[in-house]
Formats: sequence, structure tokens, C-alpha cells
Amino acid sequence: MSKRGLTDPTMGSIIPLLGMISMSFKALKKEFLCVEPKSSDARDIFQNEMSLLHSCKVEGRKDGMVFLSSISGRYRFYINEDNDSEWLIVK
Repeated sequence: MSKRGLTDPTMGSIIPLLGMISMSFKALKKEFLCVEPKSSDARDIFQNEMSLLHSCKVEGRKDGMVFLSSISGRYRFYINEDNDSEWLIVK
């Protein structure tokens, strides 16, 4: 399809444009995990950096580790998904 067909639906098929719209909605869907501090260091971070908010955005996963970003956006960290010494995943 020509470049003009993508920017002007009257000049080409609207189907490719609908495909682009559905792809952008999939990109907006994010995964979240709730965490609870286990250690005193984690409790300090939870209070001061995470504003006592349990929900975290999952930024990525690799080899049993999960990279999280706090809702406040001030703290990013890795946790072991199965058994972390600092954080508990609350289901």
C-alpha cells in the first residue's frame, strides 16, 4: 500500500489502519504485581520511595527474575519471582 493510502483512508483500504489501532491497544496493556516488604530495608524503601503503594508495573522478566517499577516511578528493582529475601509477591 502506498504511503498516501495510510494517511488518507479515502485513497486506500481502511483495514491496515484498523490493524494499527488494535496493535496500539495491545501495547497499552501492562502487567502489574503487588508486593509487600519483608526486610527492614524493603520497608524503608516501601515507605519513602514507593509511597506505601503495593502495586508495581512489570517492566520485564528473565530467568526467574522480575524487573518492577513502582507506581510512584521513583523506585525500580528486581525480585526473584519464586522466593525473594526482600519482597513478597501478594497474589
